[in-house]
Amino acid sequence: MDHLSEHTYRQSIRLVRALHQLGKRIGPDRLDTSLENLTVTQLRILSALKDQPDMAAPDLVEALDMPPATVTEALKPMIRDSLVSLRPDDADANIPRFSLGAQGQRAAYNVEAQQIVTIAELLGSLDNEEQGRTVEALERLLDARPPQPSDA
Repeated sequence: MDHLSEHTYRQSIRLVRALHQLGKRIGPDRLDTSLENLTVTQLRILSALKDQPDMAAPDLVEALDMPPATVTEALKPMIRDSLVSLRPDDADANIPRFSLGAQGQRAAYNVEAQQIVTIAELLGSLDNEEQGRTVEALERLLDARPPQPSDA
């Protein structure tokens, strides 16, 4: 990291601040009222289960990179409210598997739809060329990111 320029560090600080502000604009406070009581952890669970249905508990914990107790506590009201369904693993009944219930599927898609609408509103303030450059730059950043410990 010592080889990075002072300019790159300053730009990194600006990017972190901008992403933080963007997160506030598309975060849980912008969700429809049916989702407003969900925690950030619960929203992450919805997203993970939307991307990978029927996930075993250890895989969900790993995907979220959170302590098992945190995930378990977040799941309890979600199971009670039929956002998430629970079933035993076919190979090992001691391992729970989770998937989205009908309400969870609606909630997950509502979250994504709200984020898309909000991002579209933000991008709408840029001209077409600026929109393309912004999206391309973020995609390049994601493609170039160093491997994370959970990627190994």
